[in-house]
Amino acid sequence: MGAAILALLVVAGGVVFATTRDGSADPWGSYGEGWTELPVGPGTRFTTYAWAGSELVAWGDDGRGSSGPDTAYTFDPASKIWAQTAPAPTGGFVAAAVWTGSELLFFVGSYHPGMAVVGFDPERNAWDSFDRSPRGPNLLSSYTWTGRDVVVFGGVDQLHGIEEGTDRAWSFDAASGAWSELPSAPVRMSAPTAAWSGQELIAAGWSGPLLHPSTDSLQTVAFDPASSAWRTLPDTQLGIVPTGAVAVDERPIIWQPSADSSFEWRKAAGAWTPIPAPYLGGGGCPVDTAAISGFAFGWACGHPAVFSAATSSWSPVDPPITWDATITPPGVAVAVGDGFVVSAFVPTPDAGATEGSPDTHLWFWRPPTP
Repeated sequence: MGAAILALLVVAGGVVFATTRDGSADPWGSYGEGWTELPVGPGTRFTTYAWAGSELVAWGDDGRGSSGPDTAYTFDPASKIWAQTAPAPTGGFVAAAVWTGSELLFFVGSYHPGMAVVGFDPERNAWDSFDRSPRGPNLLSSYTWTGRDVVVFGGVDQLHGIEEGTDRAWSFDAASGAWSELPSAPVRMSAPTAAWSGQELIAAGWSGPLLHPSTDSLQTVAFDPASSAWRTLPDTQLGIVPTGAVAVDERPIIWQPSADSSFEWRKAAGAWTPIPAPYLGGGGCPVDTAAISGFAFGWACGHPAVFSAATSSWSPVDPPITWDATITPPGVAVAVGDGFVVSAFVPTPDAGATEGSPDTHLWFWRPPTP
């Protein structure tokens, strides 16, 4: 899971600075609209990229990478140079990375319940270790920042080797490093996708095992931290296909590019409102989304699209490069200041690709100026 754009140029003390829409210096200020290819970070295709306020951080793999499992790197957009950080206290597959505004939290683990939590402070170039999560959170849970804590919901329950979805939820307090269990949701979800509206968590998914849903329709729920209560949301009539969730300027949106469908949740009306969305294909490929002020960006296996808050609609985006029609490159999107960074693994036709191959790509994309 986003994106952002540059805004205007201001002159201060004889020096021209690119700024973001909130007036802060834009580290991507020299980048134009559209796509810019970036040097791929050291590591493997399993590396997680995350934004830490002024630099991109790359860390995490499956333990088979050329870099050590405790090796992370930062990328400076201005110099386009990667630099190694201080060693991380642990390593492994990163399930989620969450920027709190001062520290980048990594949730590290697998399908088995229980996650390690470490934090990277870019100002100190230092790592912090936190208490391991209770048994429950795992690779397929959703991890959503609320501005104060991380709400973790759903995932698989392998307590007895049965990969059922779970209705359990937890909160990780970024300030204290403490975990607490939240009330159970009204629906079990094995791999939910979620977004924060500014007031509540909106989650979408399906119940039952991940590959064998027990329902034919997408299910949506909301969690209000103020009342610590869940509720089931109205039916969207959407089916069981890969779904993305994102919030643009606190507007929660779900998106199914392979079904040319998207909806916005309007709490005041208590209803889902349809949003125009083109058919992009992607079949059963995972969907990843990210948001900046005014825009959301989505990647559906090589089919990028942008949502404009001004027009309340999705539009297709030309891919950064041309690839064979038989290829469906999986990828992730990261919101970075006023734009998006996309990491994608582009297989070679009829051959596949290996870790560390040139088929791993990294791009920056800036939305067109309104």
